[in-house]
Amino acid sequence: MGENDEANNGPGQTQVKLMIYYLQTNLAAHEIQNGRRVVVPIGVFPPEPPPPAGELEDNPIAKAMFEDFRKRREEFIAANK
Repeated sequence: MGENDEANNGPGQTQVKLMIYYLQTNLAAHEIQNGRRVVVPIGVFPPEPPPPAGELEDNPIAKAMFEDFRKRREEFIAANK
């Protein structure tokens, strides 16, 4: 990382990444200690993201974000079935 990397992040983005790490490790510790996975009910799975529409339909960044969100949702569901 260069010295300007922090300045290039939006407000709080470094904290978000750190919080994801700590939440994942906390969940892993809980599951290991209890010998079972935390079950996520199907009814609370995140909804499918809507594809870009209107003026965003041809926006490459909006398309990339949609594909990324869709992939993350699929991975989440596959890991929690």
